[in-house]
Amino acid sequence: MMPKLGESANEMECFLKGGRANMTSETPTLHPSPRLHVFEQEGGWHWGITIPRPAGSGFKVIAYSETAFMHETDAQRDGDRALGDLREGALAVFAS
Repeated sequence: MMPKLGESANEMECFLKGGRANMTSETPTLHPSPRLHVFEQEGGWHWGITIPRPAGSGFKVIAYSETAFMHETDAQRDGDRALGDLREGALAVFAS
């Protein structure tokens, strides 16, 4: 599934800021953006990709999974793929 780039994700953003979600893992990066978050919500596993907001005022969700995964590893794998696709797309823009 391709990430929904640039769409509003207020509900997920609330969860990532400490709402009902249980965030269990992140993909580490050497710089602050973008970051993958994998979390459990309402009986399924989801992922979201965020970037920092200017002036340290939280973060913005730029992509997220629309469907729930049965297992954390499946959500992590799909989120890693989406993050890779996002980074490849960004590199292609800078290279052209």
